[in-house]
Amino acid sequence: RLGRRCGPWCDLPFRLTHERIGELIGTTRVTTTRLISRIRAADLMQVPSGETSLRLAPALVDGAPLAA
Repeated sequence: RLGRRCGPWCDLPFRLTHERIGELIGTTRVTTTRLISRIRAADLMQVPSGETSLRLAPALVDGAPLAA
């Protein structure tokens, strides 16, 4: 709901720390870092250098429970 579509990807206009993401999903920062590494390796998330945003792939966004 906070992102905007940019082509097929969804841009989030802010960055979250791994610690904050862990708090939001109920896991530790270490586990969050491992998960984010896997998501980035699968090319489902991009973090453009020098920008304060995240880019999420359609497959990640469309599969989210609140995507509708």
